Amino acid sequence: MVGMAACNCALNVNNPLSAEAVPLTEGPSANLLVFEHFQSRLRGKRVAVVGRYPGLDRYAAEGQWHVLERQPGPGDLPDTAAEYLLPQVDWAFITASALVNKSLPRLLELARDAVTVLMGPTTPWLPQWRDYGVDFLAGVRIANRDGVHQAACEGGGVRLFECGAEYALQDIGADNMTNVKAQIAQTFAQRDGLKSEMEAWYAQHGAKPFVKKGELQALDAHLSRLDTCYKRQWDARNG
Repeated sequence: MVGMAACNCALNVNNPLSAEAVPLTEGPSANLLVFEHFQSRLRGKRVAVVGRYPGLDRYAAEGQWHVLERQPGPGDLPDTAAEYLLPQVDWAFITASALVNKSLPRLLELARDAVTVLMGPTTPWLPQWRDYGVDFLAGVRIANRDGVHQAACEGGGVRLFECGAEYALQDIGADNMTNVKAQIAQTFAQRDGLKSEMEAWYAQHGAKPFVKKGELQALDAHLSRLDTCYKRQWDARNG
């Protein structure tokens, strides 16, 4: 954790990505500001939150919410459930503390089809996160350095947000939509090519099974996954 703090001291000071981020101010408490911002887009969705945030129960009735925790409390799932849950959700909110315990690479891989938000005070403000499937950064920036320093010396905690620390949000994943759209076009062209091959095959071989039927089915499944992914990305920004 100390090493991560040292990295962020170098990365997050005078960071242009952080400076351009939208401040999050509307919410019942600082730790819920990110969820409050996206609340209208999360209704009816399957949502996974990696890391327990006090007060999340207020949103549970609006969709299918699941909390993954290394030390699960009442109603939480163990973090090992990520292997089964994250590939199925529409939204994944992942604490940047997963960098420290080295679970983040696998979590991002599992959530590659979801709209993914990397969040928390540990978040490094780096645009390169988009290359790993992150769509939004919801990190912390310092508006009053002296106030935050004083609060930290006195024990910190959530009081930091009363003394000059603030949550801010940056959309870094718009290019991901463009990439998914390009993949859809490429996969569609491949499928059309196989369908043409299939028509020629049956014209020549009659009822004999098409030898590339498995490839065609795999392309259909891949295209369906890409369509779902693109719709999630679109809804996240236009919902």
